[in-house]
Amino acid sequence: MGLGLTTTASQLTLILTTPFNLQLHETITPFIKITMANYCYNWAKISGSETALKTMLDNIQKATNQNTESLWYETYPITLGLDRAEAPKDINTFYNDVYEEYGSKWFNIHIDDQTYENGQGTVLLGGDSAWSPMSPLFRKLSEVYQLEIESVFEESGNDFGGYYDCKNGEVTKDVTYEWRVFNYIDDRDTYINSMFDDLDWSLGRLRGLQGSTQERSLSVHCRRMGRYSRLL
Repeated sequence: MGLGLTTTASQLTLILTTPFNLQLHETITPFIKITMANYCYNWAKISGSETALKTMLDNIQKATNQNTESLWYETYPITLGLDRAEAPKDINTFYNDVYEEYGSKWFNIHIDDQTYENGQGTVLLGGDSAWSPMSPLFRKLSEVYQLEIESVFEESGNDFGGYYDCKNGEVTKDVTYEWRVFNYIDDRDTYINSMFDDLDWSLGRLRGLQGSTQERSLSVHCRRMGRYSRLL
């Protein structure tokens, strides 16, 4: 069963009838096409010795552009305790290398929380990257500082989301799903509620009502903060 709504004046057709099997879960899920910028969002919980974590954070601060709060291709090595990289001479080679080595050409990073007790600690960080997740950088940080990292990433524009974990440089989990499948698996209740929100917003636009961008932005922010709660 499904709902179809057609507006002949604007030649818009909204079809909300796409049942699919999630392998682990079975559900009937509506599909609404949403166009978004190609930013990949990353969350990470990093655990290890207090000394190693603070050394890592000091190097991340040294590597971060204070105006944009971003890491980029020349400063990624600084996060690992190395010298700044030279500017690329061949842009095509650069793009291939930087995505393979670090995950993205830039990472708009922010540190969200730090806790320490008895010489051990946990750091929560996150941020946008361009097109793909920061998994290669996380693996390098894990190896250099002997840390355990659990990360979550999602990018709706290119239709993917997943999980990447590593410990002392060894990958322990590396799973990627289609974006809506990932959101369903990651938080079923929030996913279902968000589908109803998207439906209300889409129908409102089809009726000539302007959806609230502020409210939708708040909804996305709440879903993002929910990622951290599932890493704890």
